[in-house]
Amino acid sequence: MKPAITIRSNGFTLIELMVAVAVLGILLAIGIPSFQATMTSSQLTTQANEFLASLASARSEAIKNGSRATVCRSASNNACDGASWSDGWMVWVDSNRNNTLNAPGEVVSQHRPPQGLTILNNGGLNPIVFRSDGTLNGLPGTLRICRPTTAVPANENARDLVINVVGRARVEKPNPPIATAGTCPAP
Repeated sequence: MKPAITIRSNGFTLIELMVAVAVLGILLAIGIPSFQATMTSSQLTTQANEFLASLASARSEAIKNGSRATVCRSASNNACDGASWSDGWMVWVDSNRNNTLNAPGEVVSQHRPPQGLTILNNGGLNPIVFRSDGTLNGLPGTLRICRPTTAVPANENARDLVINVVGRARVEKPNPPIATAGTCPAP
């Protein structure tokens, strides 16, 4: 009698494949919302830090040059002509102290926020002017950088940039917390 030949298959059965696809689908359904929250948080932190760096740069230029330095809303990148901070901003040095941008050489940097981000202020921060000693010329205030989305919890969709009277700035989560997801109230 001849021995039986067994053929062994090295693949997956249809049922094993369907189970694997179902497990993958469940993991994606759990992971994607968490990933969106992480991406939103990362974008907000990056933008807040970019604005913070612009403020530090303006303050440093004011002290270094012994003149005023300004951070202003700018849509065109060559004038303080922005309707809101969401249009963009630029840093420039007022070398002749006439409160006017006179030459392109006075512009230190220009910035544009990504689409979908909103930047609001609480009134007194346009433009933001630093004196030659690095102190703020005007009242202290807060800028709110936020993404109006319901994909993340209400207080996770914004960062506040707080500027004190001596010109120091810091980034923090909104206080008091934002109550409604998908909104972006002024600070």
